[in-house]
Amino acid sequence: MGVLNSIFENIYIVFMAVDNKGIARIGSFLGSRFKRDLPLAPLTTFGIGGPADFFAWVNTKEELLAVAEATGAMGLSLTILGFGSNVLIADKGIRGFVIKLEGEFASLVFRGNGFLEAGAAARMPKMVTELADRGFAGMEPLVGVPGTVGGGIWMNAGTREGEIKDYLDGVEIFSIKEAAFRKLNRWDLSFKYRESSLQKTSDIITAGFFKFPIAINKEEVLNKIKALMRRRRQGQPVDSHNVGSVFKNPTGDFAARLIEAAGLKGTRMGEAVVSDLHANFIINQGRATAADVIALIKKIQESVKARLGVDLRTEVRFLGEF
Repeated sequence: MGVLNSIFENIYIVFMAVDNKGIARIGSFLGSRFKRDLPLAPLTTFGIGGPADFFAWVNTKEELLAVAEATGAMGLSLTILGFGSNVLIADKGIRGFVIKLEGEFASLVFRGNGFLEAGAAARMPKMVTELADRGFAGMEPLVGVPGTVGGGIWMNAGTREGEIKDYLDGVEIFSIKEAAFRKLNRWDLSFKYRESSLQKTSDIITAGFFKFPIAINKEEVLNKIKALMRRRRQGQPVDSHNVGSVFKNPTGDFAARLIEAAGLKGTRMGEAVVSDLHANFIINQGRATAADVIALIKKIQESVKARLGVDLRTEVRFLGEF
């Protein structure tokens, strides 16, 4: 509790009320990187969502520890928002405190011999291209995943050609319960399709540790990345407001194929519409609400179940008061 005592001393716990004195101290500490009632829609690729009661951009481990201790002392929930590419935020927003990791958490540190320490806030496309530029292979399939390393590990992001777990050695997490940073080995974690054991904890991923093989032919790796990006632009609505793939692929099939087979391309609820280019994408055509998206998701699930007998499960993360 040392950081809390030195930075946010005399914070009082108030049941069912926010300690304004404690909040003021957080604001004083973080300056312009602390906001009240910040609209979250602009911080997501979907462009949907209400405000956070309190929001902070956190640059260092010391700041993360201080904010976590302070919010815990005040009884406020703590939510992490990454790049905002795989989340649907409720129209009512998110209660409590939302933080976005930046600064030292966005670093990529190459240790030699293919070892990489990637901060949780580092962007996946940047990591993939830097690896290729340095002559390493393995992560090319994830170049089209727009999110962060932390989010990618949390959900075991990937494509049909590979997943982030394939080259993961371990992670660094911040335990809110222990108010401490810890390192976990790869074998301490459990990964499945779009799932990890970290989803069952309140721990915050702060870094990932990877080991990559040297590319046999660097130019082939770079050309593969270009081809994958070209294929993505041709087959996905990359220039629209969307959340990426909405549904997990059922075993042995593809959600997009099922949705298209059910005749749902172009189906809309309000200003949320199923993409004509890729049926597993829902597009915000301007002023779509989270309620529109939820209604459209439900309609897709019900239609695919009724017509094709398949239960579609979402892979998008829902944040806030639904």
